[in-house]
Amino acid sequence: MTEEFKGLPELTPEQLQEINDCFVTYIFYKKERRRLLNVAGVPYTGKVYRCTCTGCNQTYIHSFEGSPKHNDAVECPNCGRRAVMKHISYGKKNLWEQERVVIVCPENENRVWMRAYYATKSYNGDPNGNRMLNSLYNKEDEVLTPDVSLSET
Repeated sequence: MTEEFKGLPELTPEQLQEINDCFVTYIFYKKERRRLLNVAGVPYTGKVYRCTCTGCNQTYIHSFEGSPKHNDAVECPNCGRRAVMKHISYGKKNLWEQERVVIVCPENENRVWMRAYYATKSYNGDPNGNRMLNSLYNKEDEVLTPDVSLSET
């Protein structure tokens, strides 16, 4: 039986993105004041949001209509996914999920692997995790690092 599993392919970046898509998408944000121009070209000071989306893993500046607040549902302007707004300074210890995931890995036209996982994702600030969201933090001890772990079954 172990000979059979020697040909087991590694997960591709696309398959890892599929696993990431199984989780709730969050947009972590921080409000900033910036000098903006109105339609007539007159400068004014306005609010913008510095955002990082966990769906597309992009950081961007955006001004949402209606000024969304913590836990509001919005659409990411980058990837179009529905996401939950989370203020960057609020606690993240409860942002934890576990999903069952099956990934289909075709080897050739006659053979297909199906890999089953328990996938967990948390935002507890693990310093060894993915550093995608660190740019939103100013303090070293408050880094937000999503930690994704896979347990194959």
